[in-house]
Amino acid sequence: MTKEISFARLSSLTRTWLEAGGQPTVELAAMEPTLWQDSGRSILDVIQLFAGAGYQVNLTTNGSTLTQYAAALAQSPVNKLRISWHSLDRKVYENITRGDYRTFLLGVRQAEKYGLPLCYNRILFHGLTDDIHQHLDIVDRQRSRIKFLELYITEQNKLHFGSYHTRIDEFLKIVESYPGIRREEDFTPGYATRSRYVWRTPNGGRVEFKVAETCKKLPVCASCPYNKDCTEGFGEYFRVLPNGKAAFCYLRNDFDLPLFKGDAPDFPGLARQLEKTAGLEFDTWVKKRSLRLILTTHCNYNCSLPHGEAIFCLGKRFRNL
Repeated sequence: MTKEISFARLSSLTRTWLEAGGQPTVELAAMEPTLWQDSGRSILDVIQLFAGAGYQVNLTTNGSTLTQYAAALAQSPVNKLRISWHSLDRKVYENITRGDYRTFLLGVRQAEKYGLPLCYNRILFHGLTDDIHQHLDIVDRQRSRIKFLELYITEQNKLHFGSYHTRIDEFLKIVESYPGIRREEDFTPGYATRSRYVWRTPNGGRVEFKVAETCKKLPVCASCPYNKDCTEGFGEYFRVLPNGKAAFCYLRNDFDLPLFKGDAPDFPGLARQLEKTAGLEFDTWVKKRSLRLILTTHCNYNCSLPHGEAIFCLGKRFRNL
C-alpha cells in the first residue's frame, strides 16, 4: 500500500526544521517524488511550499514524468533538477530501470528545452562504462553537472556486488582521459562524511565523484554488522520517511525514530532518542544538515543490476514502510 507524507506534515516541517537549527535546504529525493499526491496537490505544491518558506529546493527524479512536468517545473522555484541516468545505452538503461528509454529521453529534452537547472546522477557498473565520455559530452554541451556514485551494497545485491562494483582507479582512468577535462580541488560538503573529486569540462560542465573509501563513521557504526561494507556514515543525511519516522542509516530500519506527534514534528523528543540510540548530540549535528524528504513509498521504476540479478536501489527499504 502506498504511503505519502501529508501536506499538513510538510507544512509543519517548513517552520519547525528551521527552528530546530537545520539548514534551509530541502532535497526531494528517493523513490519517485513526482508521483506524490495529497488531496489534489502535486509535487509543484511541495516545491512552492518550501520555496515560499525560504528554502532552496532540489528535486531528484528518474525522469519518467518530465514530459508531464518539465514546463511547470520551469515556472517553479526549483533550484536543481537531478535526473538519475545510469546508462546512455537503451537496452542497458531499460534492463536497469524497467522504464522506457524513449520516454525518458523525451523528458530530458523537454527539461533542457525549458531551461531547467539540470544535474545528473549516475551509478557506476563495472563493464558498462564505455559511454561515460558520451555522457560528459552532454554535460559539457549543456554546462550542466553530473555526479558519479559507487554502487551501494545492500542485502539484495551483496552476492553480485563484486561483479558490478567499479574500482576508483578504473573510473579515474576513464574520466581523466576525457579531452580537455581538468581536476579541481577535492571538497567535502559540510554535512557529508565522504569527500568528492571534482573536474571541469572544457565548456564549464561540472563532474563529481563521491569517494566511498573516505567515509568517516561514528562510534555507533563500530559494532554494526554492515560496517565493513557501508558507504554512508550514520547521520550523513536526515531522511524523513512517509511513515512519519526519521531515518539516519540507509541500510538499517531499526535506527528509524518517530518524528511526528500528530502532524507536528517533535524535534526535542527526537533529540533525546537520537542521543540515547547513537550518542549523537542533535543540536550540533542538525546545524549542518538539510532536509531530505522521501515523499512517497511509490516508484514506477524497479532498479536492478544490469542483468536482473537483484535490486540495487533502496526501493525495498522504503517501499515496505
